[in-house]
Amino acid sequence: MKRNRVWVLCLALAVFLASACDSGGGGGGTSGATAADYQYLYAMNAFELGGHTIRWPSNVISVSPGDVPGVAESFNRWSTATGGAVSFVYTGGGANVSVHYGSSGGCGVTHVAFTGAGVISSVAVTIEPNQAYCDGGLSATVSHEAGHAIGFLGHDTTGMMHPFRAGPITSQQANMIRLLYSLPPGTDITGRMRTKVAYRANKYNASGGRIYHLVIRRACRR
Repeated sequence: MKRNRVWVLCLALAVFLASACDSGGGGGGTSGATAADYQYLYAMNAFELGGHTIRWPSNVISVSPGDVPGVAESFNRWSTATGGAVSFVYTGGGANVSVHYGSSGGCGVTHVAFTGAGVISSVAVTIEPNQAYCDGGLSATVSHEAGHAIGFLGHDTTGMMHPFRAGPITSQQANMIRLLYSLPPGTDITGRMRTKVAYRANKYNASGGRIYHLVIRRACRR
């Protein structure tokens, strides 16, 4: 009887540990993230809030495609590349992200509003109707702006998030979104980078009372 009781306790402990290790924040765990991963996340996202992450409160993001064709296909590239760390539902209006044609001053422009607590509150994507001078055409532009809409708040030197060249979603870019959506909005990552960086003035406020705005533009082919 005593031996059986010990076996049951060991089994219960194993189940507890397995569930604890498997628990995480939605888009995947952070146990494998390196200091370099956090440095990249800082440069492309958390830099805008003094080292605190900025993301939608949910991993499921609603999108209104408006009058722009192929929006679902372009946004879904991010869901595929990240293994479902983010996913999208498409609706006619009242969505988290609105996409429409209009004058963008380039190929496309994304307006991101976020709170001082690191929560994205609304995104408006404007796509230039004439994509003749845009590398990769309409599909590349929408996919690029989709990256900004989900929290990629900077530009990279390669891949999908290059400021004007078309390219695939790189593994580094996909990993960044996975890491971002595995952390709660407003997570302070400054202690995880293991390096000194030039911090922007810390606008973080846990109450989230103030709204900040970013305008990020994709340029025409050079």
